[in-house]
Amino acid sequence: MNSIYNTNFAHYYDLMYSWKNYAKETETIKQLIAQHKKNNGKRLLEVACGTGNYLQLLQTNFTLTGVDISADMLAVAAAKLPNIPLVQADMQNFCLNQTFDVLLCLFSSIAYLKNYTELQQTLQNFYQHLAVGGVAIIEAFINANKYNPNKVHALYIDTEDVKLSRHSTAHLQDNVLQTTMHTLVTTKAGVEYFVEKHCLNLFEEQKVVALMQAIGFEVIVIPNGLMPDRNLYICKK
Repeated sequence: MNSIYNTNFAHYYDLMYSWKNYAKETETIKQLIAQHKKNNGKRLLEVACGTGNYLQLLQTNFTLTGVDISADMLAVAAAKLPNIPLVQADMQNFCLNQTFDVLLCLFSSIAYLKNYTELQQTLQNFYQHLAVGGVAIIEAFINANKYNPNKVHALYIDTEDVKLSRHSTAHLQDNVLQTTMHTLVTTKAGVEYFVEKHCLNLFEEQKVVALMQAIGFEVIVIPNGLMPDRNLYICKK
């Protein structure tokens, strides 16, 4: 899985997603961990940790490790979390030679996998890194029957130091959402323009659950988990 997050995107990521209520979502995550984790361990791994916003809010409760494919995103995370191990690796094949009591893969990062073969490999890797009695919490992208590919998307950020405008077009084919995002940023240093291309797989719930169960997970599906129309998969080992 190739990284789509270049230096420009990583630098502005937190600003672009300033609308997201990480604090509220983290409280929900902690409640789900308390409800479903059956061992007493405190080791937590976040896969696709990005700029470390969830980890930052979880650091008083757990012993943390983060994995992400993007060195640029990890550089932003490292500035917030100087004492937390952060590893650049692909979710399909990272190998940390240890197990964790909690594994998180949030904000639909799993949707960047290209097909069910990659999904199976990734889930198997998650299972191998999860301790017995542990729980993995995985957030999917929008359900295929709920997504409207004809909707026009735009984001505007207006602060004293940064003016940002982000526009996107998308089309859905074979349950894969292909979207191109155009971002224009104005700061005191000048004007920047960059383009991101994202392919997001709208995996079918029934097939995802079947894969998880075949690997050995006990699975609970929570519709409308952290965000509307996005399944949250609670996977217990």
